[in-house]
Order: sequence, then C-alpha cells, then structure tokens
Amino acid sequence: MVSEKWVDRVMVFIDGSNLFHTFKEFKPDARYSIKKLVAELVKGRKLIRAYYFGSEKVPPSEGQTKFYDAIRYDGIDVTTRPIKTRSHSTKCPKCTHLWNETTEVEKGVDVMLVTKMLSFGFRNVYDIAILVSGDGDYVSAVEEIRNLGKRVEIVSFRKSLAPNLRKIADVDGFCALDDIADRIKI
Repeated sequence: MVSEKWVDRVMVFIDGSNLFHTFKEFKPDARYSIKKLVAELVKGRKLIRAYYFGSEKVPPSEGQTKFYDAIRYDGIDVTTRPIKTRSHSTKCPKCTHLWNETTEVEKGVDVMLVTKMLSFGFRNVYDIAILVSGDGDYVSAVEEIRNLGKRVEIVSFRKSLAPNLRKIADVDGFCALDDIADRIKI
C-alpha cells in the first residue's frame, strides 16, 4: 500500500491597508512585492489562492490601478471597496468659528476579508489560513476558524500586532514582517 505525503492546503488573506500603513511606518522607504510575500509565507505548501483586500478612490488613481493590476497579474485575487468621503463640522476652540472638514475612510474591507476566510474555512477549502494583518478586529474570526479545526498563522510587524490576536494564533503561527522584510523587497 502506497501512502501519499500530506501537504497542507494554504490560503493567504492580506489586509492591504494594514500592510501598506505598517510598512510605511516601520520601513518607510521600502518597496515590497506581494508575490514574494506570498511565496515566503507559503514555504512550499500547497497554495490554494491568495487574496488581497484593499480600497480605492473613486475614480481610482492611475497609480492604484497599476498597483492592483500588477498584483492580479501575479495571480493574486484583488478585491477592493471604494473609499468613502465623510464631512463634518469642526468648531475652533478659541473663536467658535465653524468650518467643514472632509476625511476619507475605508469601509467594508475587514468584513470582506473575514467573509472569505470564514466561507472557505466552513467549506473545508484550506487547512491553514494565513492572515496578513496585526489588527485586533480579526480576533473573533480567527477564533471561529480555529474552532473549525483549522490552523491560523498571523503575519505582522511585531510593534503593530494586537496582543489579543497574537495570543490566539497557533503556537508556531506567527511570522514577523520585521524578519522577512528584506526578502520581499522589490
């Protein structure tokens, strides 16, 4: 009787905004490759699919379009949501003059990521979910995935990793971007 070698099936879920902002904070001048990041994280296991979740302005800038297209050409699924514009009145504390401020906010990206990660987990598409984010908002989703018997690996810079997210990752399931940043540079 011939036994097959078991190879873990892996899916990668990248919170693009979190990755972009933490890289900007910890390695401001670094340009990195999403394709190299995925290859570094998969480490020879069977990659089912990698997903990159982000947001974009409406209409999207030429740079954003090129960035997302480059990721798609590398075989990574890209899902985006439009950036929302919020206006609110602000009062000067000294003279009480009012003016309107406009800010841009990312909405729905975390929910998209969690929905895909849970959906594929419930359908038994992967054995290991790799979450590229240090955001503590993912704790409940990670707990649910682990309750399904799946392994979860967390990838983040050490200083931007929410402690409660690190606590629920599998024992050997944390990869510090600090340690691999040089290997994923462009």
